[in-house]
Amino acid sequence: MQKAGEVGPALENMAKQRPTQILEKFRECFKIDENLDNSDLARFREKINSFNQFLVKAVVAMQKDRLMLTNAAAQYQKSFDHYANVYKQFMQYEESAVEFFSDNNQTKKVLTHEAAGDFASKLRDTVACYKSPFAEGALWIKGEMLDIQGMIDAVKGREAVMKK
Repeated sequence: MQKAGEVGPALENMAKQRPTQILEKFRECFKIDENLDNSDLARFREKINSFNQFLVKAVVAMQKDRLMLTNAAAQYQKSFDHYANVYKQFMQYEESAVEFFSDNNQTKKVLTHEAAGDFASKLRDTVACYKSPFAEGALWIKGEMLDIQGMIDAVKGREAVMKK
């Protein structure tokens, strides 16, 4: 099942283009001077290689960050569950305590009183609406990692085309 906001499966289902196809599209769309002198080419290659090294390091760092955020999101979700459990225990306590301490005066109830409505379902709905900023951050990082991987693949494809 695909989660909302997940782009990975959709991108994987797209038709793959060979680097030569991409190169031909660029040649058609952009008028690029391919007859540069060797010093300019060497300088450009050095910049590309330096950028590629940066991207590889960035992916490693982002993988660690995403794992950390995924773990934090799981813990954050547990806090939501604990919050709901505390309220359920309050409601159970109220059922028994009001009966004992108020001589069964039902108007003293707060959480389980008729005027409160179906507090249990309201509580479930409220907890279900909570969003974890950590999960959102992990999803954002995944998108950035896909972008970076695309750049790394583009550089590898460029290298393969240049070797031909």
